Amino acid sequence: MGFGIAVFGAFDINSLGDMLFPKALEFELGRRIQVHKMVFFSPSDAQSEYNNGYEIYPYKEFEKIHEAVQFDAIIIGGGELLHNNEIKFTNIHGETISYQNGRIWKYPVEMGRKHHIKVLVNSVGMPYTISRDDREMLAELDYLSFRDKYSFYRFCGERRILGSHVVPDSLWNLDD
Repeated sequence: MGFGIAVFGAFDINSLGDMLFPKALEFELGRRIQVHKMVFFSPSDAQSEYNNGYEIYPYKEFEKIHEAVQFDAIIIGGGELLHNNEIKFTNIHGETISYQNGRIWKYPVEMGRKHHIKVLVNSVGMPYTISRDDREMLAELDYLSFRDKYSFYRFCGERRILGSHVVPDSLWNLDD
């Protein structure tokens, strides 16, 4: 039958890189597991010009969709997401959208905990340091990978944290 996967990211931003992540993820997961349903979520209901035909839902619709799909895993990925700084961008309608206080990654982690769904953070960047509490919350996840060694060392420091990895940025799949 396959797995139901909820994917959370910045898919409402007009960024070609953020919109290539779903395609790369779909390609790589398809090589490894059978996916029954993959649904994409962003903090806002804004649409990107680069959405490649993917239907993107706002975070507020996750629980309703989860009732119907019964997700097996939540994947957070694409971009420099692991921080608590404000992210501002202009959507395709010229409106300013703001992500506050790490909501882009904290909300999916909270939903995973609430609904007992595995949470995987895949190939993300961490451009700034985060608090010890945030670090501990992330260290408890089922899988955590960074797209560069700088983000990895910002998270781990000099000690190795079990379950955290450095992997190639998903844009290495561009040719595929």
